[in-house]
Amino acid sequence: MALDNGLIHSASLLSDIPSVFQGYKPRNLNGRFQGAISMDEALKQSLNIPLIQVFHALTPKAFDMQLAEVGIQLDHEEANLSVGLGGTGTDLLTLVSLYRSLATGGQVQPLRTIWQPGYLNPHKEAADQTLLSPASSWIIYKTLSEITAPDRVVPTIRRQIAWKTGTSYGYRDFWSVGVSPDYTVGVWIGRPDASPVVGYLGATQAAPLMFDTFDQLPRDQRQVTRPSSVVKQVICWPGGKAKAATPADQCAIQKEAYTVRGITPPTLQTDGQFMRPSLSAISWPTQLANWQHMKGIRPAGGSDSQLVEIQHIKSGQHYFTDQLKELPLVANTDSGELVWYVNHQPHSEPALTLSRYEGPVTVSACLEAQCDVKTIVVHGR
Repeated sequence: MALDNGLIHSASLLSDIPSVFQGYKPRNLNGRFQGAISMDEALKQSLNIPLIQVFHALTPKAFDMQLAEVGIQLDHEEANLSVGLGGTGTDLLTLVSLYRSLATGGQVQPLRTIWQPGYLNPHKEAADQTLLSPASSWIIYKTLSEITAPDRVVPTIRRQIAWKTGTSYGYRDFWSVGVSPDYTVGVWIGRPDASPVVGYLGATQAAPLMFDTFDQLPRDQRQVTRPSSVVKQVICWPGGKAKAATPADQCAIQKEAYTVRGITPPTLQTDGQFMRPSLSAISWPTQLANWQHMKGIRPAGGSDSQLVEIQHIKSGQHYFTDQLKELPLVANTDSGELVWYVNHQPHSEPALTLSRYEGPVTVSACLEAQCDVKTIVVHGR
């Protein structure tokens, strides 16, 4: 919705820092902060703080109203910011219906229930309802399909699956929904009496079942294709606007972004307002700049700033320790200020010893306020 409302594009600069929004203080599940982060990376990593930054700008009321237009009514007394992180009630069928729209050009389609083979429950024919534009639904579909799947047996049929998980407050519900071009699978795990199961997560309990279900389904016959209304643009941080519309001395970092009809909105401040462009110098969002200064992070500040890229590693790659012992850590810069992180912890060695890890491993290379992040999967510990 924020994409369609001209608030963000896929590479919008967001602030993953300690924040309070109208008295609401969201927290990330891992308890850490990354500082400057793009919209698509925040979504892939399920970072609560930057997502609430966008939800605050959209407003909970607008969110509720847009859902109501397609016949979706969530279960909460008053629209508030906690709704953006699941602080509301709904059911699995509603989630499946909403996520399905990502593969149907933003159209919410009525569900039909099969009670037994060959028999559909009686229902009134209902027309499809438009929730998102084809452009914004494709951008979100592409983003969620780039999340690394849980460690599992290599599937017989490889398919593009956009997926997300959730864990309710108090560890009472765990869910995962995945969308491929032809199929949508939803899994809910929980106890009928709503008693908690501490330690369970949607990503570790529901997601593997969801992917196992996909493995039993026939091959997809369709593809989710990029609509012509999605325009790829080179944008600038910190301002967020297209490079072509940004003075060279105010383009500290360049990023490629998917936009709706080429629109490149300016960066949001943490209060939900658009950042005012500086007339003479690079200007980062105020609270983000203050946090970076406190942490000793120096924001990039020149048109010749180099975009950090991790070399020879691709997100989603699988590595087997019986075939490869070490993975060299190489970036496209030899700057002495480059810092490496493995699973969000500082890493000072020149290589990654694979035998120390099992399952998904996040590798990050950071220079000043900009990072490149890759997630790989290690087998055979």
